Amino acid sequence: MGFFKKSPAPLEADVDVASELRGPTLKEETKKTAKQFDRAIWWIRHRETLKRGGVVFLIVLEAVIGLVGLWKFVDYLLIDYSREQVLVNTFFDGAGSLHETASAQAPKELTLRAPVVVSSADAYDVVAFAENANEAWVAQLTYHFTYGGRSSEPQTTILLQGETAPLVAWGVEAPRPSGAQLVVEQTDWWRIDKKEIPYPIAWKEERLNLKTIGEPVHSNDIAIGSKTFGRTTFTLKNTSGFGFYDVDLFVVLRRGGAVVGVNRTVLSNVLPLEERTVQVNWFSQVPPATSIDLFPRVSLFDASVYRPESPEVPVHLRDTLIRRR
Repeated sequence: MGFFKKSPAPLEADVDVASELRGPTLKEETKKTAKQFDRAIWWIRHRETLKRGGVVFLIVLEAVIGLVGLWKFVDYLLIDYSREQVLVNTFFDGAGSLHETASAQAPKELTLRAPVVVSSADAYDVVAFAENANEAWVAQLTYHFTYGGRSSEPQTTILLQGETAPLVAWGVEAPRPSGAQLVVEQTDWWRIDKKEIPYPIAWKEERLNLKTIGEPVHSNDIAIGSKTFGRTTFTLKNTSGFGFYDVDLFVVLRRGGAVVGVNRTVLSNVLPLEERTVQVNWFSQVPPATSIDLFPRVSLFDASVYRPESPEVPVHLRDTLIRRR
């Protein structure tokens, strides 16, 4: 019958290709499923064991922590506590030494000598002396004198490290002051920064070093017309390389150690290495003197006092002083 044709049989090659395409996919899925199944079986079999192991681990951990805490407590109570008590006792025992150290670093108080009264023409001068024995401290002293129910005007002066200076109330009117007392109103301290100035005394002497050549001479028989007055003459040499615009110079006459007269002059434009003869007149006769003391005074921490011939002076010189609080 020619109307119907028999379908051709599938090619063997086609069947093999389909089988190859399907086969590997089914095998891979089967492997994954098998692994999941094995894991589930392992978990079911070992779940209780793992729980018991976790509980044991936590118990052991708690025990270890408890033992460590107990050891620390025992160690502190029986061992470290005794050591700490020794340290605490040492701290309090050292408090006195700490106070002593702080006191040693603080400036020593100024040495103040009792004032004396000396005649000066038709009036009187009251003079005392203050000494700053500190190596690395500068003092600013505000003071006045009292005498016979009266008092002088307050004055302020600077005392450099290692400096002794006269404190004077000039021209006190009659009657002669009695029972003179020096009253310190305030003392302010500045510490010299030793990082900037390692040797403060040598630093001061390197700058202010006026020396007398020969012995000063005082005479009471200088006559001008009908008046006779005293005069002190001496030669000073500035042995330093620093010059100053002004130097305050106090002249103190002594007889047998006792002060019998005090005077003051200002030396202007003192040049480095200059030698100068100075005459100081006394407009009254004073008792004969056996010794003459000179007190040159300059505020060395003020850069404006130095002449331009001086070696370079830092403008921040005042910053080397640290005020004590």
